[in-house]
Amino acid sequence: MHQALIKEVAKFENAITSQAMSRLGLNYEVSYGLAISQLESIAGIIDKDDNYAQYLWQQKERESKLIALRIFETQEFDIDKLNEFAAGITTVELAEQAAMKLFANQTNVIALALQLIKLPNFAQLAGYLTVSRFAMLNKTAENSIFENLLDELLANKPSSDAIYLRRAFAQALVRIALINTDFADKVKKSVAEIAAEDEKFGNYLKQEVIIMIY
Repeated sequence: MHQALIKEVAKFENAITSQAMSRLGLNYEVSYGLAISQLESIAGIIDKDDNYAQYLWQQKERESKLIALRIFETQEFDIDKLNEFAAGITTVELAEQAAMKLFANQTNVIALALQLIKLPNFAQLAGYLTVSRFAMLNKTAENSIFENLLDELLANKPSSDAIYLRRAFAQALVRIALINTDFADKVKKSVAEIAAEDEKFGNYLKQEVIIMIY
């Protein structure tokens, strides 16, 4: 099945796009440079199957991994398998797609996000993006959920100064701040506290967060 899939993918290979991705830091062992829309079309004719999805996720091709995210049948991802799965999130693209196409659609999305934000680098990025998407789509959820998310976000700030992590962290803060004025006030206070400890990061958050919620 995998060989047949790669044969189909190879029909649409775009070497120029693949090279451009590499220059942008999207480093994959193998990439055919397919557009997301093309991957959506291919994934659409594959039956949803958790075992096959897990198998594809472990393959070396970018396209296999991205298709895998689209054919999971599960609606409650096994939290015990999350760390192993998250090790395969090795680029910004995979983090973004995992958050949007898999994690955000699970019934245990909060538990997944809270575990992901404790992990390093791209897995943490997926966690921040999952929090953002949940907050954007579930503004009427109980305040206690967002209080917990905010507390955990602040306890698990970016594991490095990579701009993609800082930007996603800031985005998650903004999404929670926009829930209501109480959360906006809490986020403002938290940013001020961060700035007192880390002026550079604090100034970045003032530009990316505070301006968005005033």
